[in-house]
Amino acid sequence: MGLDDLPDHDDRPELAALFTNLHHSMNNGGKDTDIQVGEIVLVRDGPFAGFRGTVVEVRPQVLHLDVSVFGLPTRIEVALASVDRAVASAT
Repeated sequence: MGLDDLPDHDDRPELAALFTNLHHSMNNGGKDTDIQVGEIVLVRDGPFAGFRGTVVEVRPQVLHLDVSVFGLPTRIEVALASVDRAVASAT
């Protein structure tokens, strides 16, 4: 391998961005997401599967949601990997 075998440009910034995205995705249960406070999400797994909730706090692997249980507002904690963005229902 000689100098002629080296790339013409510096790939380090691109590699750093790739590894940063990979690390972010691994820390979020494999989901690359930008869920924010105030968004409506649908819980897919666990005892609250099927519930829709409003995001009130976002942590690296956990969301805190406000859901309605028996008509009462209830705050729950769910894994980021167990929710999806809620699709707006047609009116």
